[in-house]
Amino acid sequence: MIVDSDTGENQGLAASQLDLYAARLTERGTKSLLVLRNERLVLEQYAGGFSQTTPHYTASLAKTLVGGLALAVAVSEGYMAYDDLACTYIKAWQEDPLKSRITVRQLAAHTSGLDNAAQGTEAGWERMFWQKDPGPDALDPITCALYKAPQIHEPGTSFLYSNPGFAALAYAITASLQPTPYPNIRELLREKLMLPLGIADAEWSIGYGKPFPLDGMEVYATWGGGEFTARAVLQLGRLLLHTGRWEGRELIRPQVLRPMMAGNYKSVLRDEFPEGFLPTSSVGGFVNHYNVFPSVPDCTFIGAGAGHQLMIVIPSLDMVIVRMGDSLLQGAKRADEDFWNAIKELLLDPIPAMLLHQSPFPQSDRVRSVSFEPAASIRITGEDSDNWPCTWGEDGTLFTSYGDGYGFVPHTEKKLSLGLAVLHGTPQSFEGVNLRTETGEREGDGPHGLKASGLLAVDGTLYMLARNAGNSQLAWSEDNGRTWEWGFTFETSFGCPTFVNYGQHYEGAQDNYVYIYSPDGPSAYEEYDHIVLARVNRDHIRSRSAYEFYRGTDEAGAPIWTTKLEDRGPVFTFPRHCHRLEALYHAATGRYWLVPACNHEGSWGIFDAPTPWGPWSTVYYTEYWGLGRTHSYRFPTKWISTDGTQLQLIFSGRRFKATDYDACCVRTMTLQLAGDDIRP
Repeated sequence: MIVDSDTGENQGLAASQLDLYAARLTERGTKSLLVLRNERLVLEQYAGGFSQTTPHYTASLAKTLVGGLALAVAVSEGYMAYDDLACTYIKAWQEDPLKSRITVRQLAAHTSGLDNAAQGTEAGWERMFWQKDPGPDALDPITCALYKAPQIHEPGTSFLYSNPGFAALAYAITASLQPTPYPNIRELLREKLMLPLGIADAEWSIGYGKPFPLDGMEVYATWGGGEFTARAVLQLGRLLLHTGRWEGRELIRPQVLRPMMAGNYKSVLRDEFPEGFLPTSSVGGFVNHYNVFPSVPDCTFIGAGAGHQLMIVIPSLDMVIVRMGDSLLQGAKRADEDFWNAIKELLLDPIPAMLLHQSPFPQSDRVRSVSFEPAASIRITGEDSDNWPCTWGEDGTLFTSYGDGYGFVPHTEKKLSLGLAVLHGTPQSFEGVNLRTETGEREGDGPHGLKASGLLAVDGTLYMLARNAGNSQLAWSEDNGRTWEWGFTFETSFGCPTFVNYGQHYEGAQDNYVYIYSPDGPSAYEEYDHIVLARVNRDHIRSRSAYEFYRGTDEAGAPIWTTKLEDRGPVFTFPRHCHRLEALYHAATGRYWLVPACNHEGSWGIFDAPTPWGPWSTVYYTEYWGLGRTHSYRFPTKWISTDGTQLQLIFSGRRFKATDYDACCVRTMTLQLAGDDIRP
């Protein structure tokens, strides 16, 4: 198995913090510790006789590595489906009034209602469940789960951690495999995952080393009984990081992995989880959907077993952590809450201090630093709506647009994917008013409805770029947004474009062109490597044939433009960090600002340049700014102070701690400029 290594500093992690991280975990009984960042192994250390080639027991981490991944492969191959009734495969449940309603997904997410089997029980089915070699008069664990484990509650109504639920899942998966070339879970994992990932047979074993024979099948334990090297666990974490893709192959379909990485929050509400049990259950693991671990993004996935055998995957930080060894609690209380608090305090909370927040561009020579007002001072209105591109109209009106909501109070009578509004007042005291327009409004949730990605007021006309239109579409209004006409659609790329905004009604524009940036792809829901640029004479915005596209620069650094969209070149490159955009001209520094969200998990940046085509430098960049799943960062030019040092950031997000950022959220940002007179 080949994993390239590098220093933490080269991959955006502070060496001193990484060393401290490793030292603290070693003091708490850690035998194997690996940290992967940007596909580079930046930390690998072993203790207590363990090495790269030494397997370690996994305990319930097997629920992820064996049960969760075997299920994902079976679903990806079409052998079964998450929402199949489990009794499709467990025939003994077909006449049971409750168990006949359990789905495969519920078994894998601990919401089936099957009782748990407590370890250490002296008698009964629970004791037999934990026997690895049941005698002739004892039942094997699978039989205990199928026939003896009682049903505690209605399927899908509550969380109840259940080892027998995973035993039943093992039986169901194995039954689904019988018509296939893979007669058991071990063969399925070996052929479909381990061999393609370069994981040798000596690096892993499952099911306490052997299957349980039942109904003519070999059923391997999926609730525990695994032994894996730390590197084998890391390799499987990398597969999750890459959403099932590996070296040009799709080992698991990305849409199949989503229920594992996104959580079970849609079928069981947070208040129905036991108090103190911190993360949200997913298919085969746990996720940070409700931000119970506020120091890390809520895309964080955790596979966990007794003794703190851990695989932590953080997609938005491009990070995988593997920890194996003795319990972090070292003899302290062992309640669920203590188990997860140790993970929080020792493995997750230190991560923000490690991050160097490095962008690929040098620091701006115009802005020394950026600061934000406290989160408690953020002004929030327009709840349950998001998006908020803005432009400053001829009459002083600040126009905006919202998506997937009802706008401002009084709300619209129906939910809109694209609604228009105006903002009256000052940044500290403003009112949003919905601007109703039959020809501009659109319906449809998420990617299924048009949404404004950019607005521009110029020469008496209000222009709008709408995404989710395959790829995006231009519209315009000559009566301040009351009625709209719809024009051409970009035929490729430009899936989420935005205009460069200047001052009021385009005042301060540096030439006679209108500039449009977009991530170089068709979707507003993916992260791309590049941003592209178009321009059009302000007198011909409605004419597709008048558009030119940035191709690159000549030897003298002058821009090269082409009328052929297919010949476009990147104007900005930041691999996997180009998502939804804002663009404006910051007059006080004489710089164009490009403001990309880098993902949907709270990473974003501000990059400035003397021309629309660069060269770019970094005003601000964060890999995670600590407010959960925020996105779409906007700076209305009307709300920039005269000296350019105070701006108002409008953003949206999701619920984080006790605050719902799915709204029009306004946060003051202050710049420390590099000099008193820096205008060109």
